Amino acid sequence: MTKQEIYQRLIIRGSNFRHFALAHGYQPRMVLAAVDRWAGRDHLPNGRQTFQILVDLSRAIEAEIIPGLLQEA
Repeated sequence: MTKQEIYQRLIIRGSNFRHFALAHGYQPRMVLAAVDRWAGRDHLPNGRQTFQILVDLSRAIEAEIIPGLLQEA
């Protein structure tokens, strides 16, 4: 899933990256950095915070950003 696809799914739900970040207690820049780095990849991140951001974001948009992400969570 690309960054643009993630953004579109957030917009459909009345949100954006900044609103998502603040609602979940993350810094907006951390969310953008995680999405920029990991969107479209096929393996999972090693960092705990990045992993949690991607899990929370996947749940918010109701789609896995990285295949198998929600199964690992």
